Amino acid sequence: MPKNFNEPALCVLRNADKEASEVLKRNRVGNECLLTALTKDEGDVGKVLRGRGLKPERAEHGFLCLFGEGDFVHSAKKPFTRAADENLRRAAMFADDYGLIEPVHLALALFRNVDEPITRLLSFLKIDKDEILDALNKIEPSSKRDPDEIDELEAQFNGDPVSDENRVPARVGSDVGPDEFDELCNGELN
Repeated sequence: MPKNFNEPALCVLRNADKEASEVLKRNRVGNECLLTALTKDEGDVGKVLRGRGLKPERAEHGFLCLFGEGDFVHSAKKPFTRAADENLRRAAMFADDYGLIEPVHLALALFRNVDEPITRLLSFLKIDKDEILDALNKIEPSSKRDPDEIDELEAQFNGDPVSDENRVPARVGSDVGPDEFDELCNGELN
């Protein structure tokens, strides 16, 4: 399982674990637990899902109606199902350019690769998957970084010095002309 989740995504994972044991009574955390936890997200993803009719109570009730309660045996930490683990890895691929996995990446992984329980739930609740996916695609991850900034951070992390002659300012205001930009790149301006 990937390790680079931001705090809201970690909150979703903790809520998914709770959903598995307390509500759906599962021994493993599956995609249904992840989806139900995402409906409780306080950020943009939760707003999109709830705004399209996928409210936490409806998701929980729908999954219980369709699949019933599991045979929960208490365990401190539940493993992810194979399908959920694949979606966590898929979320990491979506987050590759951003540095951290966020709730939007988790949601995109679930809705771009809809498995049978989620497909059945959406059909049962008469919710249009494509409408949700369109709205999710419009969410801009908060950890989006400038590529130059990421290169510099990686160099610092790896202990490689970033030379001043190769350094390009990450943000150059619109009032900086071409000559000043060249000087900034060469480190001649303060």
